[in-house]
Amino acid sequence: MPLRAVVIGAGWAGEGHTLGLRDAGVEVVALCGRTPEPARAKAAQLGVPEVRFDWRAALEEFQPDIVSIATPRDAHRAIAEHAADLGCHIACDKPLATDVAGARAMLEAAARAGVKTAYAATGCYSPAVLHAQQLVSEGAIGRVTAIESMLYFFIPPELPFCWVHERVRGG
Repeated sequence: MPLRAVVIGAGWAGEGHTLGLRDAGVEVVALCGRTPEPARAKAAQLGVPEVRFDWRAALEEFQPDIVSIATPRDAHRAIAEHAADLGCHIACDKPLATDVAGARAMLEAAARAGVKTAYAATGCYSPAVLHAQQLVSEGAIGRVTAIESMLYFFIPPELPFCWVHERVRGG
């Protein structure tokens, strides 16, 4: 029997988590969102059979093996701690927490529960990062003492202002 997951977050990160879980052979049994129409549309697009708007109730109802957290950063800690308390393994999108104390609390909750954790830091697989790693390993650019980076990414026009613009929410 395949592992079962609930994905919490019905945006573009939730889509990526759903596809990644399926590629790994995991059955995604529900998608949790905040807003009915977009969440239902995303679930229909992805073929996820159930949509819920209360993630706590969804975890109680479905009792998944894995909880995949694809929400803005400010919700990560509460979801991860609750999932760990229920004995669910946890996959969490970046950024992990709003601060170091929150990240440590998430890790400690998982350790106490004996559940596995995964962190979605997909940027480390980007072509630019992989090329930089190769240059460093070959000695082409010498010893690295500091890194300065600028990141520009596309924000869909329907989201002219969203959580990525709010520092307290993880932007």
